[in-house]
Amino acid sequence: MKNPFSRALAVTLALCFVLVACGQKPGVHVATGSGGSFAGEGEVLIDPETGEPILPGEEGGPAGTGGTAGGTTRSGTSGGGTASGSGGGGAAGPGDKNGITDSKILVGFHAPLTGAAAVPLIDIQKGVNLYRDWLKAKGVKTHGREVETIFRDDQYNPSHAVEVCREMVEQRKVFLLIGGAGTDQILACARYAASRGVPYLSAGVTEKVVKDLKNYFAFSMSYPQQAKPLAQMINNLKEAPGGAVLVDRCNDAAPDSSPFCNQSGPPASAKVAIVYSNTDGFYDARDRFLQEWKAISGKDAITYAITKFSLSSGDANTTIGRLKSEGVDVVYILTSPTNWLALLRVAEVQRYAPRWVGVGLTKAINTVAQVGCGQSPTSFSNSLFLNPWMSVDTNNYSSQFQEAWRAHSGESDDPKLHDIAFGLWGGSIVQQALLEAAGKDLGRAKFIQTVQGLQNVKSPKNTAAGNIIDVYSTLDYSGNKRFGANQAHLLYGKCPEQKWLDVPGKQFVSGF
Repeated sequence: MKNPFSRALAVTLALCFVLVACGQKPGVHVATGSGGSFAGEGEVLIDPETGEPILPGEEGGPAGTGGTAGGTTRSGTSGGGTASGSGGGGAAGPGDKNGITDSKILVGFHAPLTGAAAVPLIDIQKGVNLYRDWLKAKGVKTHGREVETIFRDDQYNPSHAVEVCREMVEQRKVFLLIGGAGTDQILACARYAASRGVPYLSAGVTEKVVKDLKNYFAFSMSYPQQAKPLAQMINNLKEAPGGAVLVDRCNDAAPDSSPFCNQSGPPASAKVAIVYSNTDGFYDARDRFLQEWKAISGKDAITYAITKFSLSSGDANTTIGRLKSEGVDVVYILTSPTNWLALLRVAEVQRYAPRWVGVGLTKAINTVAQVGCGQSPTSFSNSLFLNPWMSVDTNNYSSQFQEAWRAHSGESDDPKLHDIAFGLWGGSIVQQALLEAAGKDLGRAKFIQTVQGLQNVKSPKNTAAGNIIDVYSTLDYSGNKRFGANQAHLLYGKCPEQKWLDVPGKQFVSGF
C-alpha cells in the first residue's frame, strides 16, 4: 500500500498551486503536456489586463452577439421572483438543446491541474462521474437520461479557462458548465457562459460580477456569506477542539492548548486579524468580515495584505513577525493553500501558534492537513474552517460515497483518503436535483428560468437508490438569488491523524 504521507505530500504540492481560491496572473500560461487544441478567440475578446472575456455590449466587445434577455415572473411551489439582467435566461435560441439527447446530458467541468501532470489526481479523474456510475448501477436516471461530465484543465489561468470553456461549449456542445475552483477562472468562464446563454454552476467564492449574471448559480455559500458565521464562531464558540476560540493564547489559554506564547507582554484582550491575498476577488470577503466582526465584537480586526502568488520566505517571515509582535490570537487566513502552508512553516519556527480560522473549499482538504501536520503540527493543530462538505470520515453522511468509491472507482485505496472526490460527489447530487427540477423537456433557457426561482432544493428522495444523503446545504434561489446556500460544516485539523474532522454537532450550521 502507498505511504499515505508521501502520497499526500506529492499531491498537496500540486493541489496547493491549483485548488486555490484566487487566479493566476493574467496572460501567464503554464504548459502541462496534456496536449489538445482549442477554439481561437473568435468573437469573444480577452481583456489583457484582467484576463476576462469582454462581453457583448462592453467597450471593445463584439457587436451583434449575446444580448440582454428579460426574465419571467414565476409563481407556485418553486417560488416567485422577477429575473432581469444580461446574459442567459432568455427565450430559447440556437444551441438551447445542445448537450441533450434522449439518453444523455453532457456537462463540462473545469478546474486547475497545472503542475500536477506527474501526480495521479484520481480524486478529479474518478470523482467527476462517480455519482453517475453509482446511480447507473442502481438503475436511476434523470428524466430517463444519464449525466456525463467531461473535464478540462484550465491551467489556473482565467484566459485559458475561457479557452477550455469555449471548447466545451462550441465544440463538445455541453449543456452547462461547472467551475470547480479558482475565483478568477470562475469569473472568466461564468461571464463567457453568460454571453452564450449557457448555465454555469460553481462552488461559492467571490460575489463580484457573478451576482449580476442570470446564468450563474453557486451551490455553496460565497466567501462573503460566510463572514457572519465565521465572526460568530470566533466570538462565541467556547467548546471546540483546542478550547474556546477567542482567548489570549498567552494569558487565558491552558498551557496544553497554547504551547507557544504569541507575545512578550500582556495584551489588553484577545486580538483578531485577517490575512488576505491582495487581489480583487477577495476584497468583498475581506470587507464583509471586517464589517461583521466590528458588529459582533465592537472591535476592529487587524488587516494584513499578502501576495496572491507564492509568498517569498522574506514576506512570510515579515507577516508572521508582525502577527506575533501584535499579539494576534486568531487569524482568519484568506489566501491559497500554498501561502498558508508557507506561513505555517515560519510560525512553527518562530514558535507562534494562533488559532487559524477560515472558509474552506481549498484549505480544508486532507492533503493540506497532511502537509500542515507534517511540517507545522503545533501551529496547524485545531485550525477551524467552514467547508461546503463535511468530513469524509463522517460515515453517516459519506456512506453512499464510500460504497460508490469501492464499487466504481477501480481503486483499492480507502475512500476516506479521497475527500476532494467526496466534495465532487456532493456537487453532483446538487446538479442532479437542479436537473430534476427543470423537467424532462430540458433546455438551457428553461433550466436557468427554473433554477432562479427554486426553493428548498435538496437531494433526490425515494429513488431506486433509496434516499440520497445530503452533503451540501439546502438551496434557495428565490428572489433572484445567485448564492442559494446558507449552511456549511465546521471542520478542525487534527494532528497526528493528518485529517480534517467534523467539530461534533456542527454539520449544516448557519451561525454560532
